[in-house]
Amino acid sequence: MTTSRPRTVARYEDHTVVATPAEAAVVLATAQRQHRLVYASAPRTWPADPSKVMFQLRLVAMPHLTARPTRPARRRRWGVLGLVAVGLAAAGGVLWLVITVVQFATANWQALLGAVVGLALALWFAAGRAGACPGIHCVGCKCG
Repeated sequence: MTTSRPRTVARYEDHTVVATPAEAAVVLATAQRQHRLVYASAPRTWPADPSKVMFQLRLVAMPHLTARPTRPARRRRWGVLGLVAVGLAAAGGVLWLVITVVQFATANWQALLGAVVGLALALWFAAGRAGACPGIHCVGCKCG
């Protein structure tokens, strides 16, 4: 069976530790407690200082500390700037439309009032009063 996920490859860190026997015990205990210890060589006396020991240590690398290739972060700044620009343009367009309508209404308020009154009268005559004939007869009117 094939999988689309890449396999996790264990990476190791190799260290040479030079420490006193007590410090070496702490290093080994810490590596074991963190479940990172893969291999530890037998301790040998350090030639430069006989009170210290030297040993090789192999640990499983911490994933978040392992150097790995990364791709550069995507830049989303232009997209955000574009959305802000479109939003500002739309808000400006709406504001322009409102100002234009208000200017037209204030300049032509008499004509608009006449149109509204005429429309109201036409609806009133067309609908009548509670279904009664308003007195204006048209072709096909059977009320009079």
